Amino acid sequence: MRGKPLSEKQKLKILKITKLSLDVNSTRKNTVFINFSGHINQLSVEFYTTGWEYKAQDFFRSDVDLDSKRESLKELDKIIRKFEDIKNGE
Repeated sequence: MRGKPLSEKQKLKILKITKLSLDVNSTRKNTVFINFSGHINQLSVEFYTTGWEYKAQDFFRSDVDLDSKRESLKELDKIIRKFEDIKNGE
């Protein structure tokens, strides 16, 4: 199964999330995981505040269905805001 083509807005937001996650992951004691599943058009993002640990409790997770254009743009914006807040120390 192949997902629908991504819009340019979706691609730009995914790239921004990737850049922010690299910035956040390399400057603070935390861990970020990003997984793009192209066969189902899903982006999964996990952020562990104090670093990854088995059965960690303090984390943020979002699974974005990229086939749902309008909803995915909202969710991608939410992830961007989260990472920008973290990067700015909030």
